Amino acid sequence: MSPVSALVCKTSVGTHGVITNESIGKFRELLKDIEAKITVPERSLNKRLKWPFTMKENEEYITRLERFKATFTLALNVYQRYYILTPDSDLF
Repeated sequence: MSPVSALVCKTSVGTHGVITNESIGKFRELLKDIEAKITVPERSLNKRLKWPFTMKENEEYITRLERFKATFTLALNVYQRYYILTPDSDLF
């Protein structure tokens, strides 16, 4: 288990926690959606050269990614503060 996974498992407390397994799952789904959209067959040269997203999709993806970034940054800051204030804690 990676340190981040261990941290999430130990500190996820539903609505009281900053970051939950659900938010990580939604982030993973978003990345899979983006990957599916950009993956094209080798033979399809026209699709490989064309930008895969519309302007609206770009804005939606960027907005969602920025929200996840803010959530994860906040969570890491909270965990870091907690760890600094309680160095004997067993976060990892």
